[in-house]
Amino acid sequence: MDKYIPLHLITEILSKLPVKSLLKFRCVSKSWLSVIWSPQFIKAHLKDHASEDNQRLLILGNFGSFKHCSLKSLMYGEPSPRLITLDIPIPLPDERSGRGASSFTEHISWYGPVRIVGCCDGLICISVTRASQSDFILWNPSIRKYKKLPNLGLPSTSPLNRVWGFGYDSFSDDYKAVILVKQCSINGEGLRVETRVYSRKSEAWRRIADFPSTPRYTSPSSGVLVNGKLHFLAHEKVRGRIIVSLDLATETYGEMEEPNHYESDVCVTLSEIEGILLYFINPFPGPFGRGGDLWVMKEYGGSWTKVLTFPHEPSGPFCPKLLSVSAEGELLMRECDGIELYSSREGKSFRLLKEIYNVFDAYCFTESLVLPSTHDSNCNDNMKPTKF
Repeated sequence: MDKYIPLHLITEILSKLPVKSLLKFRCVSKSWLSVIWSPQFIKAHLKDHASEDNQRLLILGNFGSFKHCSLKSLMYGEPSPRLITLDIPIPLPDERSGRGASSFTEHISWYGPVRIVGCCDGLICISVTRASQSDFILWNPSIRKYKKLPNLGLPSTSPLNRVWGFGYDSFSDDYKAVILVKQCSINGEGLRVETRVYSRKSEAWRRIADFPSTPRYTSPSSGVLVNGKLHFLAHEKVRGRIIVSLDLATETYGEMEEPNHYESDVCVTLSEIEGILLYFINPFPGPFGRGGDLWVMKEYGGSWTKVLTFPHEPSGPFCPKLLSVSAEGELLMRECDGIELYSSREGKSFRLLKEIYNVFDAYCFTESLVLPSTHDSNCNDNMKPTKF
């Protein structure tokens, strides 16, 4: 076929196809395979398919199970869209001896808690904590490829002593994972928070300048990427709650104030919707909950604007997380016991995906061809093929 159709036309046609089709067409010829895995094509395809139609909702449930569904179907009229189970790409527990895990449950019992570090351009960074260490994995479920990151060499600590983030550095065209680890200071006074950064380009971890303050605690939720910066919630003894940002290009810190002074007995989450930073605050579960407030920073670095107050109370110990906003202003939220859609027009929430009872985390991600490594040869395939 390449003899009759110019390669640039083939490339243009291929760029319009979804990831599922492109995976099949890799086998047509070596030239097609080369085009599909080229960095230029991957970037162009990502740009052309960054619409809501290609967005998926990724759900982390019981025992580290991953499921996903179409975000558009969920937001617009399908209360129970088709859920697809993903096989988590955890390396076998005892690779040296050749002994493999007999089931997914055995993987989890060996590796321990699974957390989503972050999602960006179809790449998902996950952390799997064992008794002695935490393993980090870059994973693109759409193309069924993953890469286990080098060992950090840090002892495993409580999840409350670690905060993570993942995002894209447009200046260096690099994907970076970030981990903040609380450590006791040398003189025993207070804490310091070490920061390590993984670069997909160098395929190595580096230590950068420590967190700029010694907060009493940092929120266990992952950093939120907006304007090329990861944003973390922290709480200081004197100033109270603050937002600390880490610029992925310069690897320097900044700070911004929260939108309003709230009492300490509230839970706060940061979110990103269409490049805008959102601040979502809720009371902890109790009889005197006043409802949730949603603030947005329409222009990055500008002032906060409260856009909505609604009657809402968390359903469990985790703070609600805002996942998406529909064109009609409906809010898609992750609760401890499931996924909910709040309708401002009707003033109430609706439970979606009723077959899911526990949700530890959820993210929206785009189906893409982005590789977990800069070279396809450095990636591994999932243990089992993903079901489409």
